[in-house]
Amino acid sequence: AMVGGHRWHRGNQLNRAIQSDRQPGSVFKPILFTAALDQGYTQTEILHDMPMSFNTPQGRWQPRNYSGYFNGEVTLRRALSDSLNLATIDLIRKISPQTTIDYAEKLGVRSRLEPNLALALGGLGQGVSLLEMVNVYSSFANQGIRTNEIFIREVKDREGNTLERNFTRKREAISPQVAFLITNMLEEAVDAGTGSSRVGRHFNRPIAGKTGTTNNFRDAWFVGYTPQLVIGTWFGYDRNNQSLGPNMTGGVVAGEFWRRYAEKILDNYNPQHFSVPNGISFVNVNTRTGYRATPQCEETARIPFLTGTVPRIQNPPIARSFIH
Repeated sequence: AMVGGHRWHRGNQLNRAIQSDRQPGSVFKPILFTAALDQGYTQTEILHDMPMSFNTPQGRWQPRNYSGYFNGEVTLRRALSDSLNLATIDLIRKISPQTTIDYAEKLGVRSRLEPNLALALGGLGQGVSLLEMVNVYSSFANQGIRTNEIFIREVKDREGNTLERNFTRKREAISPQVAFLITNMLEEAVDAGTGSSRVGRHFNRPIAGKTGTTNNFRDAWFVGYTPQLVIGTWFGYDRNNQSLGPNMTGGVVAGEFWRRYAEKILDNYNPQHFSVPNGISFVNVNTRTGYRATPQCEETARIPFLTGTVPRIQNPPIARSFIH
């Protein structure tokens, strides 16, 4: 299903779902995190969420978090769930912008992307369409398999002769294991992160997804999915210099609309958990340090890892004595 605007008439035929290229903000971040997971990083990798400053052709760039605060050392899982910009930039510096672009193309992005650090925050030259981002998230939902979209299945003439028929093409973009890991992280983003207030708290079924907000609240995104269905929403003005209004974030605007729409559509689907592929191991970890949890840990969660990459238990501090 596709809705490209409102009040469609002869003078208003722009289909914003496929013809408007906009900055995606944080809905682009899962592509970077997928690249990291596929390159051997785990959800408990420690990233640095701290002040950064860069010289660019446009001047000094000092990115910051939406909250205005810095969080120091955080896990990769928390960086995505809470959409921490500085930690995400730390990650793209390790992975590289070009690797991020390679994975974006694998997952279904067709727009031209520039290899710079702003890519980590969805700061793209050309922008992307809503269709492209739904394609990306459908690869996550479909256990790593990318399929091309089909709008017209077949065309027949008045005698019933088939003039045209279109078929789905499938290919593996990422492994089922990596797709499950990123989905599990995006479940956390809905349950306890930026999508929790408008989406996650209102459903008694597994949902994964991500919010996105651009500078001055010009674009609001939410792309979410269940094992059966992917839904993407975008709000903004065609004139890209106009704000949606103060604090009109992706969660508040697009997430609210997504929830109202999805509540009705998902009534037709039985709740399902995302299937766990072979090669995944669950371990209790300390959510603050990223090490395997011990009975003394207060902040713990059961997190999936590629089998063979589970974190170790943190060594206790070494007692030292000094003799003067």
